[in-house]
Amino acid sequence: MPTVAPDGRRVHGRRQRQSGAPGQIVILDATLAGEEAGITRLSYEGSPLPVSPGEFRTAEITTRDIDLRGYPHFLRKEIEEAPVSLRKTLRGRVKQVDGRYSVKLPPETLPPQVAERLANGSIRHVLVIGQGTAAIAGLGVAAAVGEALAPIGLPVRALPATELSGFELAGNMADMLAIAVSQSGTTTDTNRTVDLIRSRGAAVIAIVNRRGAI
Repeated sequence: MPTVAPDGRRVHGRRQRQSGAPGQIVILDATLAGEEAGITRLSYEGSPLPVSPGEFRTAEITTRDIDLRGYPHFLRKEIEEAPVSLRKTLRGRVKQVDGRYSVKLPPETLPPQVAERLANGSIRHVLVIGQGTAAIAGLGVAAAVGEALAPIGLPVRALPATELSGFELAGNMADMLAIAVSQSGTTTDTNRTVDLIRSRGAAVIAIVNRRGAI
């Protein structure tokens, strides 16, 4: 949590991810909000660590993503907004043609290299992974994908990401496609599992529900 310096500035402390690197203290000057000059960064021992322009990133989330909108908590908000969220997700992707509904997804939904591996048979099984409610959603995803892939006999199953990383890792996983499901795209257990299986050759695609995720 940020603390307040004697002059009223907000001070944020954090540890760098690199092993052995010192921590950092970032001081934000409210009078220079939005300007590079309003950011002072120091190491824990007080040495200056200048911020370079290349370190800045534009946040993909907006206040709309974090606004409770009068709800007592985010769980209640997400439950009540689910129907609207579903309609927005399907908009432009599900169309009615000659009385029948069809789905049209952009090419990036299934990367060409993954499609090629599915077509040439080098992918022999599909796992849908997630944690918590994402793992429950994965059961539905696995059922839908399994039905679609049944004609070619490609097995599909769902399991928690921690079960995959804990009990089913192999040295070579190039014959697997993993579908990672995450609401935020920041679930540590799922992301770590994705790193582990991708390093072993597995193909990975993701289903997330937040801009800028993954």
